[in-house]
Amino acid sequence: MLCKELGIFHVSRFVIGQYVTLHGDVISHVNISNVAVEDGGIYSCTASNRVGEVTHSADMRVYGLPFVRPMPNVSAVAGEPLYIACPVSGYPIESITWEKDRRRLPVTRRQKVFSNGTLLLENVQKDTDRGLYRCTAMNKQGHSSSQTLPLTVTVPPKIAPFSFQTDLHIGERTGVQCVINKGDPPLTIKWMKDGGGLASDVGVRELGGHISALSIESLKPDHAGTYTCVASNAAATASHSAQLLVNVPPRWIQEPVDRNVTRDETVMFDCQAEGFPVPTVVWRKAIGRQPTEYQDLSARNHGVQIFSNGSLLIQHALSEHAGQYMCEATNGIGAGLSAVVVLTVHIPPQFEVRSAQASIRKGASQILQCEARGDTPMTIEWLREGIRLPAHLNPRYEVKESVVKGGFLSELHISSTDKGDSGIFICIAQNKYGRAERTVHLQVQDAPGKPQDVRVVDTTSRSVKIAWLAPSDDRSPVLKYIAQYKPNTSPGDNWHSVAAGSELTAEVSGLLPATLYQFRVVAENDLGLGEHSEPVLLQTDGEAPAGEPQGLSVTAVASDQLRVAWSPPLQHMWNGNILGYYIGYREHSSSRQTSYTYTTVSEKGSGPYSTVLSGLKKYRKYGVVVQAFNEKGPGPMSPEIIAQTLEDVPSAAPLDIKCAAKGPQVIFLTWQPPPLFSQNGLIQGYKVYYENMNEWPPGQIEAETVVTNELATELHGLQKFANYSLQIWAYTRAGDGVKSSSIYCRTEEDVPGSPANIKVLSSSPTSLVVSWMKPVHPNGHLVSYTLYSRILEGGREKDSSKRRLSPAHTHYELHDLRKEEEYEFWVTAFTKVGEGQSTRVVYATISSRVPAAIVSFGDTVSVRRRGSVQLPCVAVGIPSPERSWTAHENPVMGNAFSVQHDGTLHISDVQKHHEENYTCTVSNSEGEDHISYFLQVLVAPSAPLLQVSGTSTSWIQLKWNPVKNGGSAVRGYLLNFRKEGGGEWEERLLPRDATLYQLQGLTCGTEYHLQLFAFNSIGSGAPSELLVVRTNGSRPVKPNFSEFISVNITTVILNFKSWRDNGCPIISFGVEYRESSQQDWITAGNNLAVREHFPVMGLWPGTTYIFRITSTNSAGTTSGEYRIVTQSAVSGNLVPDQSNIHVNDAVPFYMDVAVILPVLISIITLIAVFVGVCIFFHRKPGAQAEGQSQPMVTLDNKHNIAQREQYYAAVQKGATSHSSERIPEFAEDISPYATFHVPNQPSSPAHIQTFVYHDHHLAAMETMKLKSSNPQDDYTKLRGSQKSKCARSESSDYSSSTAHRSDAGPVAIPIHTSTRNDIDGLSLQTILYQGGGIGPESSTSPEPSPLPDRRNVTRRQRHNVSLRSRRTRAKSVHRRSEGSRESHVDPPTSFSDGHELSEAECDMDTIRHYKWAYKGSSSRDNSQHGQSYNNFTIAV
Repeated sequence: MLCKELGIFHVSRFVIGQYVTLHGDVISHVNISNVAVEDGGIYSCTASNRVGEVTHSADMRVYGLPFVRPMPNVSAVAGEPLYIACPVSGYPIESITWEKDRRRLPVTRRQKVFSNGTLLLENVQKDTDRGLYRCTAMNKQGHSSSQTLPLTVTVPPKIAPFSFQTDLHIGERTGVQCVINKGDPPLTIKWMKDGGGLASDVGVRELGGHISALSIESLKPDHAGTYTCVASNAAATASHSAQLLVNVPPRWIQEPVDRNVTRDETVMFDCQAEGFPVPTVVWRKAIGRQPTEYQDLSARNHGVQIFSNGSLLIQHALSEHAGQYMCEATNGIGAGLSAVVVLTVHIPPQFEVRSAQASIRKGASQILQCEARGDTPMTIEWLREGIRLPAHLNPRYEVKESVVKGGFLSELHISSTDKGDSGIFICIAQNKYGRAERTVHLQVQDAPGKPQDVRVVDTTSRSVKIAWLAPSDDRSPVLKYIAQYKPNTSPGDNWHSVAAGSELTAEVSGLLPATLYQFRVVAENDLGLGEHSEPVLLQTDGEAPAGEPQGLSVTAVASDQLRVAWSPPLQHMWNGNILGYYIGYREHSSSRQTSYTYTTVSEKGSGPYSTVLSGLKKYRKYGVVVQAFNEKGPGPMSPEIIAQTLEDVPSAAPLDIKCAAKGPQVIFLTWQPPPLFSQNGLIQGYKVYYENMNEWPPGQIEAETVVTNELATELHGLQKFANYSLQIWAYTRAGDGVKSSSIYCRTEEDVPGSPANIKVLSSSPTSLVVSWMKPVHPNGHLVSYTLYSRILEGGREKDSSKRRLSPAHTHYELHDLRKEEEYEFWVTAFTKVGEGQSTRVVYATISSRVPAAIVSFGDTVSVRRRGSVQLPCVAVGIPSPERSWTAHENPVMGNAFSVQHDGTLHISDVQKHHEENYTCTVSNSEGEDHISYFLQVLVAPSAPLLQVSGTSTSWIQLKWNPVKNGGSAVRGYLLNFRKEGGGEWEERLLPRDATLYQLQGLTCGTEYHLQLFAFNSIGSGAPSELLVVRTNGSRPVKPNFSEFISVNITTVILNFKSWRDNGCPIISFGVEYRESSQQDWITAGNNLAVREHFPVMGLWPGTTYIFRITSTNSAGTTSGEYRIVTQSAVSGNLVPDQSNIHVNDAVPFYMDVAVILPVLISIITLIAVFVGVCIFFHRKPGAQAEGQSQPMVTLDNKHNIAQREQYYAAVQKGATSHSSERIPEFAEDISPYATFHVPNQPSSPAHIQTFVYHDHHLAAMETMKLKSSNPQDDYTKLRGSQKSKCARSESSDYSSSTAHRSDAGPVAIPIHTSTRNDIDGLSLQTILYQGGGIGPESSTSPEPSPLPDRRNVTRRQRHNVSLRSRRTRAKSVHRRSEGSRESHVDPPTSFSDGHELSEAECDMDTIRHYKWAYKGSSSRDNSQHGQSYNNFTIAV
């Protein structure tokens, strides 16, 4: 910064200095010692930096006689305005005048003299305005001073316009002249081309000092450009430019050349020329054979593209593109350029038909032809299975070749063909430009025929036994058979052979488990091998996987997540279909290794697979393994991979934070790092946020964030004696961590600033009142003021004094003063640190007149709303002044206003509308004075305008605009939110400078109510309008019937995964059902997890049920009702209509066709079955002699029942100790399904259960057959002597609808056959279902079996009858499958005509009743094998 007077001074009495304040302000000052009159005048202070500068001027007036300082010579530019200031000092000055040639100015309209003594000359003229000027200053007393100023005028140069010729060519001469027709010498003239220097062959000559000639002897293209003549003198610089254009004929940059290409290749001709004007390039193609005529090419020509730079592109060259092309470039200068090029397109070989077939009987001759088109010379060769023909070892092959029009012909002659000639023949045509292939399939017909009806007899995981029938044609007899096999994925004819001799069976061993193979059989006779049979596909049984997953990789994707990726094991090691993978992970520690935690990933597609492990610890190392499993169990684990989760922000704040003031503007902070396990990564540093609790300037907050990597820091440049709030947080590469709680520190006191203002007033003819304002920056607690005074007499100090005053005083009155003395006053303030800066010095003398004046100072006063405030107005004056208060020139009135005896205006219960300017005016006969206060009313902030900028399933993005702060800076925001339905309000504190916030951790598909408040030092403002917004997602959507429900005779399977969650994961399912004729609902399960299969079993065949399914997610609950009709036990082909229904249907159930039709069909079928049974019993031979009495039979039956119940209770107890199971107390309490755990597969990752399920849409089915035992068995003899009626030990009622079945479908009994031989046409179908993590209580559900809970009290007897028969048979059958505990039910010891049959006998008799239609065929079978089958062994 530089301070200077308008006019340079070099006086020792002047001292210029400057300094920089603590706040960065630069203050410059000028000290003048022993001020003289000549020191008066205008002073200018100029501040400048790299960006710019700013100037401020002020007039200093010194009382004294006029004085005009000497002025230097001035030079003006003709035609421009000129301002001349007269440097006058002294005060007061009455007038300042200018003279020229002893004439007082102005004398023309171009001359103006301003009141401050400045002379303006507009449009300066050399002849009239140059000369000697005089400035004279005069006061009222006639004293004057004057100085002279010589003025010279210089005329700037002016250039006459010039230009070049427009039609100039290479080699011609040209030139121009630059004539300076005006301007004072000396003149300087120079030339430039395009802003730079001239070329060496450009000449310049000076003519007479004011003319410069430029000439060029021989033009070249480089001479083109803009030439500028520049003339300058002491006054100014002038220039004029002209453009020189040189016409250039075209010349080649790149001339096109001939090209040779092969068909379909890309070819480009480059044709580029330059010149001025820019040449135009045109392509033409020759017409006909003689290149005398050409036609223009354009973009419309097929396959031809012309670019703007002149290049010609043919993307796919064809024969029609061959020929001569001409490129011509012209620009109107000269004759132009042209070039002719030739394009040659070569044709590679090609076949019109690339594949052909030929067949011939064995022994005949055959000719195979290959005719290729293309450029000659050309060769054609024949290949068969990679061997070039004709081969020397096979003289039956001969090749003949000939040239034909447009190509080449080759013929392969084969004499006396045999079966070995069958196959693929390839002919390859070649020339210099390419090659082509043609395939000929030759089939030589031969014998024998192919074997028939190839089928699989037996299969294991490593071997297969197949059988077949002899060929059906009439060719020569087959000598032997060869069984061939290969994996289905094996390419080509890579068959493995097994000799079978003349037998019609063969066993193939050494196979791989769970592998799909193709099997075929080839017959061989005297003529050789015949045709192979049609391949049969068969998959061997599976084994547990033998290989580990491949390519395991683990990458960190988040601070608590790892992404695991892998590929399936090598396929030949699957040993079955991979059902899924177990992902094991554990925290990696060098001290102690823990066991793995597993999660399951289902198999989907062919891989590669990936999954994300969530909920891990942050920035920790984990070991991860992967294990594949199939239905046979898990395979080996992969090698462990170690990976580390990503860094995250620290989850705890730094510890042990301490702060202390180290000076008025410095605070020292120390702290300790966050706890080690909360750092979540490598600490990169710390951030310290400090905020001044006081507002300065009012309405603004001093706040800043400091970054450091140390555990201590100093904060500099703070406000003195200010209270600061401090927060510290650590940060990692992931971001900022948790902030610490705020701590508070205050900077130390310092000396205060100067009092804000000072004035001195007359209070009486002998008294003065000195008044001052408090310092703007007290920098501590004020302890006192010091009033300094000095008495001057005749301009010299006579006496001085200082008075120490209380900090409560802001004015002081001095008495007994003398009129002939002059007084000076200034004030300083004190804190406990010391004395601060002083006010400015004020001067005063006493007077006999005491005009009205105000001792108080106007100011801006801030007050809270509903508070009170006082505005002082202390006045002096003789006579006593009158006082009035106004606001906007209107008197202050109202209940809130009152004026106290000392003139202070008191305002109570201040409101926002009181915010305005208040003026106190005092007046008496001697004078008038006034001061003004601005009253600022501080209120809470206004309500924000809250808006939604985005939503997801778990967060809501909010935005708002900055609010009106109410006069006090906003300190922060409070966001209140709650869920719909009147939940508890939650609160989030947001930063004061925030305008955007993402509210996270919300519930999917839920409506939220939100309000936002802003708060400042006054309090919380009004809330925003209630914002109602819903997170993304909605209630589940129920699926259609076909994708949700599968039905058989007694079981319904629900696929929970077919429900769409609509963005919010489904939490649970509830299943209820009832018969359509009943009103009471039966609960099958509540709070069920999502799974693929949930079975509901124990239903009645051919019965209509209504199922009610409830699905719940966080967005709500969806209920769906479905009408389901189970399949009939008599006719498995009957599938009633099944569709979605609503319970509130207006049609009664007994009028529904879907109910009436199945019932009628069932009744008719049951009547027909009953009639058939009666006829069967009437035709049976007579019963054998009666045995023991009926009571003995009854006792035996009871003994058998008790024995079975005891056994089942033992199995139930030993299966599991789960608290949800219970031991059945009665026979009807035993479920007919495998609802208990079978602990015979400890290595399997999932529990496999079996139940009878009939569904034509499922592919995984196996037919199991029942074999009868010795016909002489006493058990059978006893059964044969009984009648059709079966007596039960627990109930005399028996329902045939559930105890019998037809051959069309299975009864709902869990059975497994012990043999695989044929029976009398009776087949049962079994499906294996994987439990998939299901507990031991149920085959498909983690809950206990729902069957005992499903028994309706109103229908208990009916259910007991049905279930009892099935349970009893299940118990009897299950006991036969136990191995070491194998036993059978003994028959009764004696029978009579009225004897009852045991339950096991009734079960077998029931099956026999349904086989009567197949008795004849069964007897024929038995006679062929020499044995008959009557007894049945059934195992589960």
